Amino acid sequence: MIWAVVHFNPAWYLKLLAAFVIGQMNVGTGFFAHETLHGSIFQSRILQNIVGFIGLGPYLVSPTYWRFWHNTLHHGNTQLLYKDPDAFPTLSVYKRSSFMRVVFNLAPGSGHPLSYFYFFYWFTVQSILNQAYMRFKNKMWDNMNHRQVTLEFGAMVMMAGTYLYWIGLENFVWLAPIPFLVQNYTI
Repeated sequence: MIWAVVHFNPAWYLKLLAAFVIGQMNVGTGFFAHETLHGSIFQSRILQNIVGFIGLGPYLVSPTYWRFWHNTLHHGNTQLLYKDPDAFPTLSVYKRSSFMRVVFNLAPGSGHPLSYFYFFYWFTVQSILNQAYMRFKNKMWDNMNHRQVTLEFGAMVMMAGTYLYWIGLENFVWLAPIPFLVQNYTI
């Protein structure tokens, strides 16, 4: 579908339809990757990594990072403060941490203007922030294979840059931000 938009350059309304379909297809492959990385589809770690890389690629989420973040930290410590990276802070943590105050202002219900768009961007923003910065600042990430995450994440970023170059400015809105917003909102 991406190739068809780039190659045939259809009318804007067909590009818009394609953008929504691409976003939804990214969601489907993302959920398939999620289940695969739980080990419920393939026993082979190599197949799991391939599916994880492809399925979570549109979100720029490394399969090695996902296994550690989602399977180990989140499922192993659900809603335990300082152990689950997906847990929202308590009031005392909120008051002590300027970072948490910024993050909380982005969340639904805060009244901040950006909070109304939270579901359209937060999953990818959180994962990029964790992979590029937070994993080096918090002990909870110490046991993760940082080298592998860096390699996978770096490859995804390079592929994303190549993708953006290939689709060009003319198709940028239709093939990058709209599918991104759709896929994040849907999950």
